[in-house]
Amino acid sequence: MISTALHWLILLSFIILTIGGNALVCLAVGLSRRLWRIANCFVVSLAVTDLLMGLLVLPFSATLELRSGRWPLGGTVRNIYVSSDVLLCAASILSLLAISVDRYLAISAPLNYSSRITPPRVTLAIVAIWASSPAVSFVPMHLGWNTADYRVQHLDWHVGQEHKEGRYCQLEWNNNYIIFYVLCSFDLPLLIMCGMYLCIFRVARQQVSISMGRLESLA
Repeated sequence: MISTALHWLILLSFIILTIGGNALVCLAVGLSRRLWRIANCFVVSLAVTDLLMGLLVLPFSATLELRSGRWPLGGTVRNIYVSSDVLLCAASILSLLAISVDRYLAISAPLNYSSRITPPRVTLAIVAIWASSPAVSFVPMHLGWNTADYRVQHLDWHVGQEHKEGRYCQLEWNNNYIIFYVLCSFDLPLLIMCGMYLCIFRVARQQVSISMGRLESLA
């Protein structure tokens, strides 16, 4: 009983911290005029993604953790839960990618930054993030692309049948879909982010070297 209570407390703490922290980020940007900058739109997009994760996904994940992976709410809700999880993970990673590109442009060419990062372009980038994420989550899973026989998973599950044999919330991965999803949502964004931050490091080091050279010449 004590172990279960502690487990509940830990999981609930993570959910509250996720929701509260990201809600504060959104409020801070919304209420402080100093933070009303174009670049912070990507930060808000990331915060909204993680906020939705805390509201829509983590409670179900905590329930699964406490029920040893058994799903009690039927196949339709189960598919929506898994699709939402994949969608929000993809949107979060793509938002991080957009932040890295924005920071690189800000530090590499600060004089041209305002002409490159315009409100229409930022809006287009955010729309692209939130449009491509369902394209790799809801659409394939609700069309059965993630299964070997291309059938939608667990449509025969009904509420209250979690004690039947094999009723565990496990996502089936078809080889073609998993390669597509991992490449589009993880590998390529990760490689681009690493490249962006490596370039940021090099530009920052060059700027420090130039500043130090100027100080030495003045001395």
